Amino acid sequence: MHGGAALVDGSRAMALTLAAFTDWLPAAGAWAQLRAQLQWPYAPALSLQRPFYDQALRSVIFHPFNLLGRRAAWLDEFDDNDTAASARPAAFIFHWSRCGSTLIGRMLNAHPDCQLYAEPAPVESILHADVRHGVAQEPWLLRRLINAMCLPRTGGERHTFIKFAPWGITALPLVRRAFPEVPCLFVYRDPVEILVSHQRSPGMHMLPPALPPALFGMTLEQAVQMPLLAYRVEVLRTLAAHAAEYARRGWVEPVNYTQLPEYVTTLCARWGVAQDDATWAVSRQAAVRNSKNPQAAFVSDGEAKQGEASAALRRAAEAVLMPLHDELERLRR
Repeated sequence: MHGGAALVDGSRAMALTLAAFTDWLPAAGAWAQLRAQLQWPYAPALSLQRPFYDQALRSVIFHPFNLLGRRAAWLDEFDDNDTAASARPAAFIFHWSRCGSTLIGRMLNAHPDCQLYAEPAPVESILHADVRHGVAQEPWLLRRLINAMCLPRTGGERHTFIKFAPWGITALPLVRRAFPEVPCLFVYRDPVEILVSHQRSPGMHMLPPALPPALFGMTLEQAVQMPLLAYRVEVLRTLAAHAAEYARRGWVEPVNYTQLPEYVTTLCARWGVAQDDATWAVSRQAAVRNSKNPQAAFVSDGEAKQGEASAALRRAAEAVLMPLHDELERLRR
């Protein structure tokens, strides 16, 4: 271990303070004897204005200093009572994939008072510890990690947001146990357009068995034997079924892709994020760029995706996924 945060065997007696990690960000993690340890590379004032957190982290993780001086810390050494009220998450964003969550993230990250972590791997490691590591899901582990991530990185951030990976919605009960008062969104769109997007460039969860099939209620045998389209439809069905159930309970607010980007101002007002003309202009400028490739201009592609859909894809989406889409629409209104 480098950096002296904790001994590898976890024998350090004193609790760690969050203030000591202001300039450090969580990276790769490991489990030992049912305890979670994370590596923390030094990343002072690192901008999170990238489509995904791991992309931002790669810009510093191989810096010579971090190769020599990266810290390691056990999450059970953080003190739950150490975090000030200002270092709490403002909201959590869940999504069906390819439906505007990255756009929301870019708009929030463009605001000087906000920082958003987009699908951070360390959070995923805790979120699905039962499936990935064979250990019990513990809300206090998730709470300590996310609280540490809420510290201001460049000085002015007052609101921190976490955008989870698409399969994060299956672990929303754990998230609610850790943060019962934090508002949650579930972003969705026409499932035909989601499937066509993954047909063009599939996400990790659309390539069996890149992720543990148990995340989606399947065995490995079921996953590898399914036709690819059937597998993708089943993954999306599982995610939307969870989202609809949690929306019925009032745990998550459905947000349709068609509401973006304008609805972000409504959300910011609700979350206490200042939105004067100048800051909104900066955030709105982020919305005119392609969310995955900011060097390119945004071009609406819904019509093109609809035209690209095969008859088989459309039938599968309409039979299995549109009822869930329509239920989310009813719950949204």
